[in-house]
Amino acid sequence: MKLMRGVSGVAGIVLFIVGGSLFLVGAVLFGVAFLMTSYARLALLITGGALMFSGVIPLIIGWVLWREVKKERMRLDRLKGSGVRYDATVERLEFNNNVRVGHSLSARAECRYENFEGSSMVVTSGSFLADGRQEYRAVVYVNHRDASDYAVEIFQV
Repeated sequence: MKLMRGVSGVAGIVLFIVGGSLFLVGAVLFGVAFLMTSYARLALLITGGALMFSGVIPLIIGWVLWREVKKERMRLDRLKGSGVRYDATVERLEFNNNVRVGHSLSARAECRYENFEGSSMVVTSGSFLADGRQEYRAVVYVNHRDASDYAVEIFQV
């Protein structure tokens, strides 16, 4: 079985790489401008500054997405260690047609698991890349004190 990864982690890494590249290119142009003594210096200063500014925004967004993924991973690890594990079935996939990578779409899953009180339905907190033709299985980790504190792992069967 293959563990399905979240979309925000991939987007965070891509934005971090793009923002870092733009920022570095802008910093190099900005630095080269100080070595020049012609009219091209002003053009390089403006271009370098614009690229540095354009690189900071994706860097910040990528860092925020990366922090969210890290926070979710820490919550999952905490619930794996102290929570109750339930095997769940994926009832329905909610596709987000705005995010597409190859043949996969971004999706959230509604999962149903059986506990001592009966049947409970949960929705994944984050999106993952899903192919509609695949079968999925879920594992739900629930805090034994608070049922609203849960984490879902999706596996491709």
